[in-house]
Amino acid sequence: MSFKNRINLNPGEELEFVETFAAGSLGQKEKHRYDILDKDGNKVGRVQYNETTDLNSPHNTSYEVIKYDNSGEVILRERWCD
Repeated sequence: MSFKNRINLNPGEELEFVETFAAGSLGQKEKHRYDILDKDGNKVGRVQYNETTDLNSPHNTSYEVIKYDNSGEVILRERWCD
């Protein structure tokens, strides 16, 4: 299931990609940031989506999505694995 299906956007809202950041010596953690825009294009929140891959076999990947309102308060946080 895509992280976009987990964040429950309101009708008329959409995600706008902002940036990606890779962390770790082998880039094993990727952080993706999106702004949430309303139907008029105003920023109403943001989403951070993280993918973390284990360096050791079997190289499992875990995922996390965090949804923030405009004041920076966390309104949703979910974690899941392959």
